[in-house]
Amino acid sequence: MNEKSLWQYFVECFTKKYCCFKGRARRKEFWGFFLFSTIFSIVSCGIGYLLFLLPLLGVSFRRLHDRGKSGGLLIFFYILNLIGFVLQTIAFEEAFGSYRQNFTPLIIWAIYSIFPMVLGIWIMVLFAQDGQKGSNVYGDNPKEQVPEEASND
Repeated sequence: MNEKSLWQYFVECFTKKYCCFKGRARRKEFWGFFLFSTIFSIVSCGIGYLLFLLPLLGVSFRRLHDRGKSGGLLIFFYILNLIGFVLQTIAFEEAFGSYRQNFTPLIIWAIYSIFPMVLGIWIMVLFAQDGQKGSNVYGDNPKEQVPEEASND
């Protein structure tokens, strides 16, 4: 049985599954797309990020589905990060916007800086864990599916 390469998963996510939020994505599909989209975004000085945003969200939703979690968890993650960023910005302005020697806003700023990192680590751990065995409410296990090439024989 021929296993798809990371590049083949990237191409599939970028073409066939560009804006697909349904179903499940195995770890190899997620990390393949994540790897190559990150490389292309860095090479293009961040411009490629906009090009890869929708397929990255789609494969992230499908990856969470493979874990048995709702894709809404990702939206919750982004909202919490946005709130943390706003609070961090406010605390930063309070801490460094004046010449007062008040360290309380600086401590608050440090706490709000750690908050998005902890959330990021948590979501990456979810992405790295193996999917649920068998079928779940989001579909069949992609590891157990017969590849398209093999089904034509």
